[in-house]
Amino acid sequence: MQETKEILTAYKEVRKNADVSHANTLSYKIGVLLSSVKRRGVAATLKKIFLYLSFYLRGVDLSSENLTDLTRVGEHKDRGTAYLQNSYEVIDSVIKEVEKLDKDIKKGVFIDYGSGKGLPLIIAQKHGFKKVIGVEFAKELCEVSIENMKKMNIKNYEILNMDAAEYDPPIDTSFVFLFNPFDEVVMQKVAKKITADKERYIRDVYVVYLNPTCNFVFVNDKENFQFIKSLIFETGEVCNIFKVKRS
Repeated sequence: MQETKEILTAYKEVRKNADVSHANTLSYKIGVLLSSVKRRGVAATLKKIFLYLSFYLRGVDLSSENLTDLTRVGEHKDRGTAYLQNSYEVIDSVIKEVEKLDKDIKKGVFIDYGSGKGLPLIIAQKHGFKKVIGVEFAKELCEVSIENMKKMNIKNYEILNMDAAEYDPPIDTSFVFLFNPFDEVVMQKVAKKITADKERYIRDVYVVYLNPTCNFVFVNDKENFQFIKSLIFETGEVCNIFKVKRS
């Protein structure tokens, strides 16, 4: 547990730094690949390379972005975290874990708060969710996300350029995804929105929080959220899974 706290503390410090331009450099990407070879071996790394190459050949943009370069909406413009490229493997694994908990999860709506350029939405759609929704406060990221959806032939999606704290999830929500998108102020408001009228949901709702630096928001609200399990990936990333409590 101490190891988990150290990982999250370090990750929180990284995400506070809005300058992530280094993540798009060739030297950084080579370093990531070498680290992958060391942890996972050559075969798994080659599979990862071909996966991202397939996105590149379709013109899909998943590069990292500095928040300071983006046009942000809402009253919480300075409370978001730096946009870093998501890990396909980690997101795919997380969705599979929740599918084990609820075989009907894909019959509902997948919502990504702080959806960036849309990779989690693409992966969720590939898993068969009936609809995917991205909530993103940066105008430019929404525009890129929409283009990525088109290039990946994703049909049933919605990209909303708005403050996450103002969004009301639809009644058929089943999966809420959070990749450390904002600070505790916004997270508190989002959690309240999710549970404001929780009895209206027509199915169980799971909240999946990757690199949960504001984990206390859900852990301390035992009236509304049930902790299900925690996952630690070989990349060092941590994921906690919660379920919205209903009568």
